[in-house]
Amino acid sequence: MTPGAPTISDAPGPAPHAGALPRHVAIDARMIRHSGIGTALRGLLAGWHVAPPEFDITLMGNPEALSGPAGPRRVAAWSPGIYSLAAALLPAPIGSADVLLGAHYAAPLRPRVPLVVIVHDLIHDTHPMRRFSRTYIRLWLAALRARATFIVTPSRHTKVQLQTLHRFPAHHVLTLPWGPGLAGLAEPTEPPPGTLPEEPFLLAVGIFKPHKNWRFLISRLTALWQSGRLRHPLVVAGMNAAGREVLNAWAAGAGMSDRVRCLPWLEDGQLLGVYRRAEALVFPSLIEGFGFPIVEAMAMGTPVLAADLPPMNEVGGAALRTFDPDRPVTFDEALCQMLDDPAEHERLRRAGIEQAARFDWTRLAHRMSDVLTRAVREGRSTP
Repeated sequence: MTPGAPTISDAPGPAPHAGALPRHVAIDARMIRHSGIGTALRGLLAGWHVAPPEFDITLMGNPEALSGPAGPRRVAAWSPGIYSLAAALLPAPIGSADVLLGAHYAAPLRPRVPLVVIVHDLIHDTHPMRRFSRTYIRLWLAALRARATFIVTPSRHTKVQLQTLHRFPAHHVLTLPWGPGLAGLAEPTEPPPGTLPEEPFLLAVGIFKPHKNWRFLISRLTALWQSGRLRHPLVVAGMNAAGREVLNAWAAGAGMSDRVRCLPWLEDGQLLGVYRRAEALVFPSLIEGFGFPIVEAMAMGTPVLAADLPPMNEVGGAALRTFDPDRPVTFDEALCQMLDDPAEHERLRRAGIEQAARFDWTRLAHRMSDVLTRAVREGRSTP
């Protein structure tokens, strides 16, 4: 197999019962406007719009947020908090659906039909930010282990974590790599005038959370700017206002306010345009479920430097330039070589375009249809 190629994996489960097909699928779509999980859900729906499935779809969530997905869908109003006990224990409005797809581990636990749940990552367990989040996710995963017919993960890394940390049977956890993120959902457009620096720049994309490793990034770039080895400023996108304020304060504290530019919210096409203009994407995150910015940058022909960790290597394959997060100097060396060696920059650009082409939302939609069909055939009783 070609290194880095997406796969649908795993040991086969029990032989399916012939004849049963899903007629109607309900989807928990409360997070459809979020990054990460929301991008995956929007991409899945876009894939089904291109290749319509043989079943009806009902999206459960805020009707206003669900007005955008491509193609006609039934909508069922449903608005319990993402991590609330109501979301877990109250009956979900699935109507006549014969299978429920949960787009997050915090899925309804009493659907009374086969349940398929996407577990994007286990960050709430491995890198908890709140006092009780680790206990909460472990209780929810224990319930899913008993009730879900299948768990779907976007990377083998998350699958292995579910098996080793939470005792999920291997054949109940299926790996379906996501599509190319925003690169499969919008056409790149120019951002508003004055948004970007005039000179070549580095790009970082992500929300403001500790595992994204923002302090590391600012400190390493500051050292390179101060030494004169790096001239490219940093542009940051995808961060909320509170995160931008903190990042700007860090840059000011280092005397580098003029070298860091945090962008406000951009439309999807505009963000792709920023990717396309960047000299490189720097992605120092320490844990991901998939790493959409990696494949989005590669699709736009932008080389990527990322931490040498799973699943970044799984997504980027041979097209990814990596550094050792335990040896900061390797970040400096890799970044400078990428920028100073035109041949290496071009190699990474071409390899990235080829790697990104391996990811496809329509392919994911076909595979998810297969998983939902298996769930209906194999079933699992849910109290």
